[in-house]
Amino acid sequence: MKKFCIFLILSLLLAGPMFSQHFYIGVNGAVNSTWITNVKNAAMPDMDYKTTIHPSFGLNIGYQFNQHLALVLMPGYGTLGQKLKDSYTTDTIIAKSTSSPNEYARDIKLTYFQIPLLFKYSVGGEVTKFFVAVGPQFNMLMSAKQTFTKNGSTWNDTFTNPITGKVEVRGKEDIKDHYNSMDIQARLDFGLEFMVAKKLMIDAGLNLGYSLMDINASDWKVTKKASESYTASHNLVGGFTVGVNYVF
Repeated sequence: MKKFCIFLILSLLLAGPMFSQHFYIGVNGAVNSTWITNVKNAAMPDMDYKTTIHPSFGLNIGYQFNQHLALVLMPGYGTLGQKLKDSYTTDTIIAKSTSSPNEYARDIKLTYFQIPLLFKYSVGGEVTKFFVAVGPQFNMLMSAKQTFTKNGSTWNDTFTNPITGKVEVRGKEDIKDHYNSMDIQARLDFGLEFMVAKKLMIDAGLNLGYSLMDINASDWKVTKKASESYTASHNLVGGFTVGVNYVF
């Protein structure tokens, strides 16, 4: 919560001086392909990755220093995560087999309050411009949920967390304690701006993001085997964003 307050105050301080003739404000929405690298599956083997699509939405608060350079704040909400699916034999989950396999499926959803702070460079004519925007995105975890099933039913088997020694239910829904409360991403956006009216600007393009830090909480830096070295997990995002903005 302390970190959340710091970034909220920062957002307000940045937004304060923007109310001028060089200011624009709007809304944005995105459809994103989301991935989590090196997913930890409760100390069981890796599972096959499946395409995962999630939305995000927020505000555009932009201050244009000149006709090319702008600073854009985009507070909002987004869901990240990963779907996985695999099959293992009935007597072990260590070795894959086509003989009487159990089907396992997992759907992880991480909901963040997001604050992208991007420097935006635009070039072009009066009506259409190409833009590139880069900067950090601060993600504050609001919730982390999962659906973890075995043969279509919630997987209620237990295992002992090797770090904490606690007995955990593999298929529990709320897994917020598995992840760090803060995720900082490097973000890159690029696309086109269209002045469709004197005061109305629409922007559309691609957004890319990658976590600069491990998203797993310290109590969940687990491995499949005690002899294996730990590998960090990161959020990876690629999507299509559209914004509608009023230019003052």
